Amino acid sequence: YASEIATIDEGNDEDLRDALPTTLADDIPSGITEQQQADIPAEFLPILALCFLVTLLSALDRVAMSIAILPLSAEFGYSETVKGQISSAVSYGYGAAILPIGLAASVASPRLLMLGGVGLWSLATLGTPWTAGLGGGVGMEGMMLMPLMSMRAAMGAAEAVVLPTMQ
Repeated sequence: YASEIATIDEGNDEDLRDALPTTLADDIPSGITEQQQADIPAEFLPILALCFLVTLLSALDRVAMSIAILPLSAEFGYSETVKGQISSAVSYGYGAAILPIGLAASVASPRLLMLGGVGLWSLATLGTPWTAGLGGGVGMEGMMLMPLMSMRAAMGAAEAVVLPTMQ
């Protein structure tokens, strides 16, 4: 097909489409016309705004612990290793939940999954300071970190609903 494409006038996309095999020609995007843009329902914009807000909050919430860990570590005497473990717990939960949630989003209602995920995510966010205080204070190590790490992992798992439910 390279010789056919080379002989076509480069400025004419329709000639290029005709020269390509059908499967490749179908994959070339033709753009969105003004009429198609006008056909977008008015209800789309509030949904788009809510999806943007949830995604923004998810991203902010994931990095918020990097700021909150500073006063927590001063209060409870966390070492650098413990601070790293607490910060990575969100990623463990997110990584463990993203595939099952993606599969669930293909067979269940994305709206209900998003509702449940945001609810659990909110509870986990509210529970994070409470579970940090369960350990008892300076020198907190080992199993004493499990409530806080579990809450952070639950938050990561709940945040994993954001992208699959918007697809």
